[in-house]
Amino acid sequence: MISNLKNKVINSYNLINRIPRAPLMMLLILIAGLAEGIGISALVPVLSTLTGDFSQGQLPVPFNFLPDTMMLLGIPLNFGTMLFITLMIMLLAYLLIHIQERTLYNARYECLEDMRNRANKAIFSSQWKYLSGQTSGNVSHTIINETDRGAESLLALMMMFAMSVQLLIYGVFAFMLSWKMFLIAFATLIFALLISKRLIDKVRLTGKQSVDANNLYSRQFVEFIRGAKLLKATNISKKAVRELINSNFNSCNASRKIVTSSSIMKFEIQVILSIAMVAILYISVAILKIPVSVLLVFMFIIMRLAPKVSTLQGQYHSYMSHRPSLDIYDNMVFEAESMAELNTSNNNIFSELNHKLELDDVSYRYSNSKAYALKNLSLTINAFDFVALVGKSGSGKSTALDLIMGLINPSGGQVLIDGNNLQNINKDSYRGKIGFVSQDSIFFVGSIRDNLCFGLEGDCDETHIWECLKISQIDDYIRRLPENLNTQVGEAGLNLSGGQRQRLAIARALIRRPSLLILDEATSALDSESEACFQQAIQSVADNYTIVVVAHRLSTITNATKIYVFDEGKVIQSGDYVKLAKAPGLFSNLIKAQTSMVK
Repeated sequence: MISNLKNKVINSYNLINRIPRAPLMMLLILIAGLAEGIGISALVPVLSTLTGDFSQGQLPVPFNFLPDTMMLLGIPLNFGTMLFITLMIMLLAYLLIHIQERTLYNARYECLEDMRNRANKAIFSSQWKYLSGQTSGNVSHTIINETDRGAESLLALMMMFAMSVQLLIYGVFAFMLSWKMFLIAFATLIFALLISKRLIDKVRLTGKQSVDANNLYSRQFVEFIRGAKLLKATNISKKAVRELINSNFNSCNASRKIVTSSSIMKFEIQVILSIAMVAILYISVAILKIPVSVLLVFMFIIMRLAPKVSTLQGQYHSYMSHRPSLDIYDNMVFEAESMAELNTSNNNIFSELNHKLELDDVSYRYSNSKAYALKNLSLTINAFDFVALVGKSGSGKSTALDLIMGLINPSGGQVLIDGNNLQNINKDSYRGKIGFVSQDSIFFVGSIRDNLCFGLEGDCDETHIWECLKISQIDDYIRRLPENLNTQVGEAGLNLSGGQRQRLAIARALIRRPSLLILDEATSALDSESEACFQQAIQSVADNYTIVVVAHRLSTITNATKIYVFDEGKVIQSGDYVKLAKAPGLFSNLIKAQTSMVK
């Protein structure tokens, strides 16, 4: 039991250290508590001047502080002066408490900002094999919602510390006033805490249920929004709504239980303290014969204690209900940081591909698979060549592309850039020279200009932008728009057609002045006219860039310098389009299959 308590204390201490300027806030809490205690202690001599309970020099420590100090400074000992000084002391205490609370709440949002920044950095700095396995709904919910709840738990913990210090100071002064009344009040407080323990245990369980329910609801909502077209087109949106209604009910129901438990706890504490105040008042007057001035100050302390005890209970309640969110956040960040991508020395900076890129006897196996996605694969991509990777789904094309981009490291063999192992090259500088166009051209909320220049330092050169738009054969369309480059693309580029998005994606890739242009099945979602424009755009830049294409439609790679045909993680054919089309094998079979589909 002692060991368990020690671990809890250490854990709480470590959590408090995560709050910005925690030592300063602890000092403020202590000073504010002492100031309030001194203000209350000053009430005893003030009231004793009215009741005559104590004559000059009879007041015990620390209640003689005010009159002794006034005498030392030569200030007249009268009711009005003492009352005014007491008021000033208490106002100072309340001002310090106000500053302390403001500092605490500011720290709460600084902590939230730091948590989200750390999570953002951890997620986007992690290895691709980790990042690709995360669901957007779960990650967004954790970073947006769980961090907020986690920061709230840290604030609650600090508030608990503040309330505990203030209660301790009040308790010390109450004990000095009358140890007999203090014991009665202390016994009442212990009784109230024991009564509320069952609710605290319930809150701990309900808090975990609330976090899980909120997480599920957020994840489902994001996924259903992403798949809204499928849901509407296939008439299953009602099923999605029912799923969301059920998840929302569970989420809200768990939150309702937490609020209900909090309300019951507050009610019980108030009832117990009210009964205790009446009992203390009766015992003090009828049995203990406590002086009126002491009794009044003691009752004032009890009245000040009651809301603080209630606040302490509420903060503990908040801490227990929000604490699971901090664990979820910590686990995600720990996993992401443990999978951080290690960059190599800045001494080996990549500038451009001068000779060739090679996959040298490369093998790769995904962690969740026993079979190799690539096995002893070797291929060469010469500088300024137009190289295509083709094959059936699952043949290893995308894995080879990820290796070429340095998103994953080979399980065996090596990726060579002009004879240098890619793992020894600075990854940031290497990827900074890659232009990438994916099957689902990604666009962010903002204008066309924002998307074209995203990630580039400084202002984009206007002339260069229009040159790249012209190469991509979309400059005329952009010029006709009322706001041309300042036109908003809409969420995920929905204000643009599929062909327009793909051509803009090419322009965005070219604006980076890449050394390596990579196209990952970039035409699979295009119609014939858009595909023809896309093919013309690629052909117009083929002599100026090293181009690697993963092709689904073989008609787009008729002019490729070299084609590698993949099957079961190996290259089984290679050559130009004409050579492979004439030779028996997988490539010619793929051509026949696509031709028959067109007919």
